Amino acid sequence: MDRGSHHGDLLAVGCWLGLVNAAVLLPVLSESVLRPLLVVPFLLVGPGYAVVAALFPEQFSADRSLSVPSRLVLGFGASVGVVLVVGIGLDFSVFGFGELPVLVGTTVLTLAALAVAVVRRRRVESPAGISLGAAREQLRGVVGDRPTDLALSAAVCLSLVLAAGAVYGLPAADGTPAEAYLLTPGADGAVADDYPSRLEQGEPTTLILGAESGTDRQRPVTAVVTLQRLAEDGTVSEQTELRRLTFDDPASGTAQVEHTITPTVSGELRLTYAVYFGGEPAGSPDRQVHLQVTVTES
Repeated sequence: MDRGSHHGDLLAVGCWLGLVNAAVLLPVLSESVLRPLLVVPFLLVGPGYAVVAALFPEQFSADRSLSVPSRLVLGFGASVGVVLVVGIGLDFSVFGFGELPVLVGTTVLTLAALAVAVVRRRRVESPAGISLGAAREQLRGVVGDRPTDLALSAAVCLSLVLAAGAVYGLPAADGTPAEAYLLTPGADGAVADDYPSRLEQGEPTTLILGAESGTDRQRPVTAVVTLQRLAEDGTVSEQTELRRLTFDDPASGTAQVEHTITPTVSGELRLTYAVYFGGEPAGSPDRQVHLQVTVTES
């Protein structure tokens, strides 16, 4: 069999990824029920399946075969890991944890895994790809041939998808899919680049905080700006508040607030923006943005 025929499963994951991006980015789809139905199952399986395909490009021997259901189960576990890595990485980056950064991070990692899987499958004697016929036979062994078996399997899958979609559609703790991010002033406007890594104690630095509450109404936003000193275990051992930003997030839009920060302490620190939407700063912030900096004494 031509080795190119072993890439059908990878092509399916790639097409699914394209549909997920369309469902999130295109307004006509982002507000429809198709969005959770496409996004949630993909996040549960898609990225992990690509990683599994990259790690195991070769077809195993008969006593160690990796069937379609086995790959899906491994893909589920790997997907959880991929999404966690993306989320934790973004939470400690200047981009912050938001819908668009998570989409971009997951897309990049999935495409990279798919590319590695294609290259590695082409280099082995017996690629582990799944042709349409083989996938059909293996799935038939799982769900059965009788109409009642097929109907029951379809009902279970549909229930899982709808349940996942319902969870996905639940609002955040503050009721909105809020986002916050940090920008720097550039010649042609605000840019996500050239972030300062070294600051001087007592000297002001200009930054831009972007915030979007994700609602169709105007809401107040408060950002508490602090410099945090971290202990060896990553916990905050010391925190110094620099200032507070208060502004209104426009309805169905993004607010960008240019401001200055003036460090009052020195050392290896983490600049943190704790952003609260729709209320006074209390409890856990709705979003956090971090930037690692070195503050030198004046």
